[in-house]
Amino acid sequence: MGSRIGPLDDAVVAEILREAGLRATVGRRQIIKSLAALGHATPDEVFAHTSAIVPGLNLSTVYRTLETLAEVGLAFHAHLAGTTRSYYLAGEQEHAHLVCDSCGSVAELAGPPLRRFIASVAKTQEFELQPGHLAIHGRCGNCR
Repeated sequence: MGSRIGPLDDAVVAEILREAGLRATVGRRQIIKSLAALGHATPDEVFAHTSAIVPGLNLSTVYRTLETLAEVGLAFHAHLAGTTRSYYLAGEQEHAHLVCDSCGSVAELAGPPLRRFIASVAKTQEFELQPGHLAIHGRCGNCR
């Protein structure tokens, strides 16, 4: 699920962190690289992927780093299933999430359909959506 940005060069990741005013620690660099590889991922998934490469990394460090990346606009989060946040890098195409409450599958809503939806909500409700955080729950085609 989700568009993946692909492997990122370590020097590029370090520069991105510095431009955001953050230190380019090994853990932060690898967490960003893990998000690029995984697409949407929970903190536990990021930890599993990252700790295989950065021995001694703590789960609490992953949580704090993901929150910091979200605060500076390098990552976004959405509540896709239950209360667990899923994170993804800000460089991905703007999209919303369609979450099936029956099977838990997640699809993306992007492009013209998303833009029409955002414009409709803005016009009829006078409300500006943040689509990156938008999770629309329902039932997928397989579960209907």
